[in-house]
Amino acid sequence: MNYSEQRSSARLPTEARLEIHHAALGVLKLKATNASSGGFFAIRGASDLPPVGTVVDVYIKRYAGILHRQPAPMRVVYVNNKGMGLEFV
Repeated sequence: MNYSEQRSSARLPTEARLEIHHAALGVLKLKATNASSGGFFAIRGASDLPPVGTVVDVYIKRYAGILHRQPAPMRVVYVNNKGMGLEFV
């Protein structure tokens, strides 16, 4: 069974930008294509992505700017050639 078959929340399109902070990779700026109450799918950029299981700090941005002052801790749940799935911790 692949991860997409394990989803418990409906996915909705989004245009959010994710600023992902990772100790080894620095700051990754990626575009989320869909969101749910459990997390996001972010399109792969030119940078390497953190491995599955890694917890990262994520700032969620919209056109008006960052939605919150503190980063949201999120876990990488899958990585493929298109991007990565993140779930809230």
